[in-house]
Amino acid sequence: LLEFDLIKNAFIYIEQKLEEMNHQWFKNRVYAITTNGTMFTKENKEFFEKYSRLWSIGISIDGDECSTDMNRGKGTYKKIIEHFKWWRKYFYWNSIKATVNNKTISKLYENVIHLNQDLGLDTIYINSVFEDVWKESDNEIFREQLYKLADYLLTDNNYKKIHVSFFSSAYYNENTKFAFCGCGNSMISVDTEGVLYPCTRFHTEKSSKYPIGDINKSFINKDKLIPFAFCNIDNLRGEYKEKCKKCEAKSMCSWCLAYDYSQTKSLFKKGYINCEMVKIRYEVNRYFFKKVEKLDEVEIHIKEVI
Repeated sequence: LLEFDLIKNAFIYIEQKLEEMNHQWFKNRVYAITTNGTMFTKENKEFFEKYSRLWSIGISIDGDECSTDMNRGKGTYKKIIEHFKWWRKYFYWNSIKATVNNKTISKLYENVIHLNQDLGLDTIYINSVFEDVWKESDNEIFREQLYKLADYLLTDNNYKKIHVSFFSSAYYNENTKFAFCGCGNSMISVDTEGVLYPCTRFHTEKSSKYPIGDINKSFINKDKLIPFAFCNIDNLRGEYKEKCKKCEAKSMCSWCLAYDYSQTKSLFKKGYINCEMVKIRYEVNRYFFKKVEKLDEVEIHIKEVI
């Protein structure tokens, strides 16, 4: 939102072009941004209200004031809360994105409770950072916090009302081969010179730039996209090759191809992974979903009896 005038002008230009061309996307499009929630103004709020049905606005908030400010700068949380009711009113179907690192992991449960009970959110997308910031002692903290979250969701059928992305149906996908990442197949990023990249992280990390085209020349070079079609467990190289194939938790292991490329200079080698944290998530998901299955069986039985 630092460049709101640019956002506004781009929106108006695209809308005009879609209408002029009677484009197939004219009745089927959405504009999406993610913001830390600190730059809302009277002007841009009026704009977003007017076109709210066409906009998806996600807000980055990590939990309570202490955790959010620790991650994103002092005073961030209070600025978000200033506009939070407005955001919920006009974008109630949109979600927040929370990030966990080694400084906030001990408050994972507490922060989810805050987001749910204090801020009224029932969909909480949350993930751990990929980077090598973790200590061995963080693993046990993560396990403890996830079990507490699982028990909270299992209480009073909360799992039917609240979605926390650490608990995922990916747990059931034992035969997964592909990365979760949409890089190179469903994302695109363009820089100020018109150079195209397979995702924003390839674009922004100078050490891992991987251009796939140019809007001023031939647009997308499809040959550059071919490697991304083969980014899966079967084609892994390096130290994780056999480890990942045999791992029972592979379905819950998120990939970031840009991160991997920045670390290894290859799309087919993984950068650092805290494997223990992935296995812990799998362990707690197994506990959680087995409990859910039993609860659902009891509910079905009661309904049949009634």
